[in-house]
Amino acid sequence: MSPLSLFSEPSRFWRGNLHTHSTLSDGALEPPQVIEAYRNAGYDFLSLTDHFIGHYHWPVADTGALRTDKFTTIIGAELHAPATAVGELWHILVNGLPLDFAPCGEDETGPELALPRMMRIFAITTTMRSAAGCTSRPRASSRKRCLKR
Repeated sequence: MSPLSLFSEPSRFWRGNLHTHSTLSDGALEPPQVIEAYRNAGYDFLSLTDHFIGHYHWPVADTGALRTDKFTTIIGAELHAPATAVGELWHILVNGLPLDFAPCGEDETGPELALPRMMRIFAITTTMRSAAGCTSRPRASSRKRCLKR
């Protein structure tokens, strides 16, 4: 069976987004407005994953009240760990967080953040070097590190 033949089989695909921001960090819309926009666009689920850093007061959006019979939300956040050995800040996308998730430690590394939470992690995003050797750097607001509590 070829990978493309999977799409010819009868099935149900769920349309969703596992990484988006709201005004709780650097997004343009309030959490209820973000949810409404995705629901109205025909999505089945959304995870608000705002930057989980002290600069934004460690937000984890409680979107439970915005769920409906046809649309659900997943509690999540974009964690940040200090720079790696090559100087890049880790962005760790985590879905399925508890609402009382504790801020990361000032010196907690990306692996230290990720390993205990592996059951919840869907993706790890980092700044990657392109084939041409160029680096896509995060915006200044995204480079804030885990600050003291």
